[in-house]
Amino acid sequence: NDYLNPSYATFLNDQSGAMSKSLFFNKKLLSDVSFQVQGQVVQAHKAVLAARCKVIATMFSSGFVESKNRVIDIGDTTPDCFLAFLEFLY
Repeated sequence: NDYLNPSYATFLNDQSGAMSKSLFFNKKLLSDVSFQVQGQVVQAHKAVLAARCKVIATMFSSGFVESKNRVIDIGDTTPDCFLAFLEFLY
């Protein structure tokens, strides 16, 4: 934004991201998709994930089975690793 001091704009962006993460990261509130990782259920929000990752956006908006399911099984990773990936996206 040309109107804000760059350091203030960074501050606002960081604050907004922190608030979004605290409200929505792995929280059921308004979640519309769940991931099953080694028996652990992880809550997420398709709009957030799709906005941050083109591959996930394609997965949710194309004819892939994941676009129709509310629960998506994730294999070949641990819950901690998958949560770290989601936290990066949020």
